[in-house]
Formats: sequence, structure tokens, C-alpha cells
Amino acid sequence: MAWSIAEVARMSGVTSRTLRHYHEIGLLEPARIGGNGYRHYEEGQLLRLQQILVLREMGLGLAEIKEIVDRHTDPLAEDGVPRISRPENLFEGFDGARYSEQAREQWPGHRERTTGS
Repeated sequence: MAWSIAEVARMSGVTSRTLRHYHEIGLLEPARIGGNGYRHYEEGQLLRLQQILVLREMGLGLAEIKEIVDRHTDPLAEDGVPRISRPENLFEGFDGARYSEQAREQWPGHRERTTGS
């Protein structure tokens, strides 16, 4: 199943402009682009977007986020990974701060940045 950019924006809480920017910089490629230029996203892209949002919440820059997510394999490519049955719920209640500690443990070379001097 594929979702339009508007549907993904609504589910994830980011703007369609942000999704287009992520595509332009190679951070989040759509599964396909229709003849009309519309971007369509599938399960793998939704999961990658979730990773991007967690890392962004930690304060990482987009270049660092791209480096991190590019190093890791697509979890849907692994056998035995359940498919997303209700993708609209993937981002429901999403709290990036809740996953910051886990992400810091998984990527110890990257520390959370704070605002200020």
C-alpha cells in the first residue's frame, strides 16, 4: 500500500514541504513518483521517517541523520518483521523525547545537542 505526501504529512505531523525537502537532499526518497509528479510512500519510508524524527528530536542535523539512517538496513527487508497493519497509528502519540535515550545508546558517537551558547 502506498500513501500520498499529504497522508504521510498528516500522519507524521510534518509538513509536505518538509517531506519534499527531505527528498531533495536524499534523506527520504519516496517509493515512487507518479507521472503527475506526486510522491507516494510505502512502509519502509514511514519507518525511515520515524527514525529521522527521533534523531531530529535529539538535535542532530540533517546531514548527520542521513549518515546514521543510511548506515542501517531497512528493517522491512529482514524476514519475520511484521508489516504495518495500521500505518495511520505509526505516529500516533509519537514522542521523540521518549526515544532519545534509546537512540543515544544505539548511536553513542552522537550526543544530544542543547540550545544556547
